[in-house]
Amino acid sequence: DTIYACLTLGLSADSEKARYTFKPSEASFYRTKIKALCKLQAWDELRRFADEKRSPIGYSPFAEACLENEHLAEAEYYSRMVTVPEQQLSLYVQLGEWGKCVPLVIKLGDISTAAVILSKCSDSRVTDKLKQ
Repeated sequence: DTIYACLTLGLSADSEKARYTFKPSEASFYRTKIKALCKLQAWDELRRFADEKRSPIGYSPFAEACLENEHLAEAEYYSRMVTVPEQQLSLYVQLGEWGKCVPLVIKLGDISTAAVILSKCSDSRVTDKLKQ
């Protein structure tokens, strides 16, 4: 895709020209730019992009792209911004953030995720909260 190629080559002006020429949906453009910035490991620029305005696709795609690129600190940052509890829980499970999973598991009544946490988490403070 032309926009992705321009972004990964550092041709920001050309990517904007391509954006106006091809007129992708805003959601499609966001996904493309997230993917490109993660490939470049441009974490500061990704944060600026996320903070420019409210994301039309939410923040799960930001976190998921960071996870795919094994940048866990960034993935955790965007996971906190996710507003859909089920999505946030899924991200926290992938990150192994068991303590952050517990309130969501309780809120959602998600027994299967509770079982996963109990089997993988060695922190008794976390597992004790789930057993209550």
